[in-house]
Amino acid sequence: MRDIIVSVPDEIFRRMKKYPKIDWGSVTLYVVENYLENLQISDKIPSKSTLTMEDTEIIGDGLKKRSWEIYKKYLKQF
Repeated sequence: MRDIIVSVPDEIFRRMKKYPKIDWGSVTLYVVENYLENLQISDKIPSKSTLTMEDTEIIGDGLKKRSWEIYKKYLKQF
């Protein structure tokens, strides 16, 4: 197994120190593993896709608009 050094801002480190029983190395490993899994999935998607960059922009714009509409409805509850 290889070692890596992770630097965190002082504020985050201060907050981490409140939980001394947490194995922060294990937490970091878990996050890195999940991130790598997501990257591997993301790598597979374009290899089989026929979408163009323009298609993805249209889809992205639609998702943003729909998300905003849902969020506005949520805000009206308060």
